[in-house]
Amino acid sequence: MADIINTTDIQPRENIADSRTTINDNFKLLADTINKITSFLDITNKELLNLKLLEIVSSSSPVTDITINTNGSVYAGGNIIANKAFQSKSVTVENDITINSGSLTMNSENSVLTCPGKFILGGELVLSDFNSSAIINASYVQTWETSSSSNLIVQINDGSYVKKDASVSGTIVGGLLNLQGRSGVILDWSSYNSDSQHMLDTIMLDTTGITIGHKLLVIAKLGSNTGVHTFKLVPNTIAYPSGKVLNGINFTESYNTVELIFDGTNWIVINLLGAILDYE
Repeated sequence: MADIINTTDIQPRENIADSRTTINDNFKLLADTINKITSFLDITNKELLNLKLLEIVSSSSPVTDITINTNGSVYAGGNIIANKAFQSKSVTVENDITINSGSLTMNSENSVLTCPGKFILGGELVLSDFNSSAIINASYVQTWETSSSSNLIVQINDGSYVKKDASVSGTIVGGLLNLQGRSGVILDWSSYNSDSQHMLDTIMLDTTGITIGHKLLVIAKLGSNTGVHTFKLVPNTIAYPSGKVLNGINFTESYNTVELIFDGTNWIVINLLGAILDYE
């Protein structure tokens, strides 16, 4: 309950001179109270200051049209319940954020949701990064068109594959696939052999920027013009059973699929559908 300000009444028949002390006390009480209010209210900049608690209530119905818009930080020792709009630069919540309706939207492609503990999901998980942008023209794309591309791989004398750079010479055989921020990719080889230049049938999975536990689904899409040609993921950066030598993971039909998980060094195969582990 807020403090009640009580001033002392001056009766109609009282002498003003005799009541001077009472009048001064009333004005001092009002001045002190106003000074307290202005310590929380910046009239010039129209800002609330030094608030420990801000509670917005309605006597008849819940308030659902309040917008908190801040360029600073919002700190909540308890819960933040947003029924409509919530916009801010930084939020620290020690307990819960409850969204009764609507969505938590991260608009920037650079946005990151970090969860060092448990992430408990009661509904459906939709990975929107696996959409039309996840379709890669695996045989002929802009980044692989020239020999100076930094996304090409070469096969060196010992038969292994490495990223092409100024210190490495060898035959260009494929493209290096950047997988940061991807949960899935469709490798589209349907245009293979439709052009006599820059045709690549081999992909190497990059590990740059990939964190432990990252899962990846790779789907091959082949065209009728590819015949019995074999397309593959090279063994570099892919873990395989000790004592065996892997030639690659082969795709011979459309929608052959391989699912992998990253262990911090290599991609580990956890499931195959049609795709083939090709050992020497």
